[in-house]
Amino acid sequence: MATRTVKRWPDATTLPSDDCELTFGDEVFTPHAGETVTFLPGLTVGALLSLTQLAKLAPRFEAMDDATAQDERVELMSEYGDIVAEMKDEIAGQIVEWTWTDRRGRAMPSPADDPNVIKRLEIKELMYLGLLLRGESKAQEGKGSRP
Repeated sequence: MATRTVKRWPDATTLPSDDCELTFGDEVFTPHAGETVTFLPGLTVGALLSLTQLAKLAPRFEAMDDATAQDERVELMSEYGDIVAEMKDEIAGQIVEWTWTDRRGRAMPSPADDPNVIKRLEIKELMYLGLLLRGESKAQEGKGSRP
């Protein structure tokens, strides 16, 4: 009889963040090209619920322009803040380390060491991390890495 090796949990995975794209105006940027995220695959129920709420909120953010009423802007920002507050610890708990930098090119602290760094991310960066954790980023396509 063959001995079967059983792992308790999947190993951490390191992936490039080259496919994390942000759009400002008509231009597309890849702020984390050449950078990586090492994470524990899978998604907690709390993170999944928060990411679902965030995904519903994202189109409203994208539709916001100069004509958007101030009270609607305040409401959106409040909803966004509530979601990020709920999910930062969930997401941070699954990121082992990363080499992400901020807008000025400075290394950002690892969410494992400082979960509040999640609050400094753009909404699209947060959504990107959700895709990574769910095994659905472009870097993971065809690798059978979906948990």
